[in-house]
Amino acid sequence: MIHNGDNAQWIGDGFASYPIYSLPYLSEESMQMLLSVDFDAWSKYTYDYISKVPFSEEDFTSDEISLSELEVEISYRGCDMILLSDGARVYYIEKKYLKPFNDFEPVFLYRSEKKMIAVKEGMLLRGMIMPHYFADVSKKELLDELRKAYLMTDGMLKELAVMEQAEKIAEDLGFVEERENE
Repeated sequence: MIHNGDNAQWIGDGFASYPIYSLPYLSEESMQMLLSVDFDAWSKYTYDYISKVPFSEEDFTSDEISLSELEVEISYRGCDMILLSDGARVYYIEKKYLKPFNDFEPVFLYRSEKKMIAVKEGMLLRGMIMPHYFADVSKKELLDELRKAYLMTDGMLKELAVMEQAEKIAEDLGFVEERENE
């Protein structure tokens, strides 16, 4: 999908879009060449040209809210998800959409006006990503699975703490001989 912006053409798949500067108009044929896709494989692609960008191309908008990446990644139904939070809500984005930024360190993530995720290098806008929205059934399944994982992890951590406490008490009472360094 190509969106024709004011200063760039934005290329993406409908869920993420990245600016391409200083290139001539990207036709279907030039996109096929740019992506190095042979003729037979190209039939599996869909090409759309849209004359307007559906989001702000500005490097800064007044309604942006900074997001922080949570220290958790999940894989759900074949999608690897990264969790982001603004302190009030959690947003899920597919990890694959951040791959183009592997060479840009660090990147900053913001929730923008249409609840899209703006990816920035410093203050420069480098991409826009739609958060992953789960269908109600999928959302319930995911939350149930996350709850189970939390309860299992919480139980294992409590069990580990009890075992460590029991070992410490046994050592303090002299029931455990200290091991010699091997």
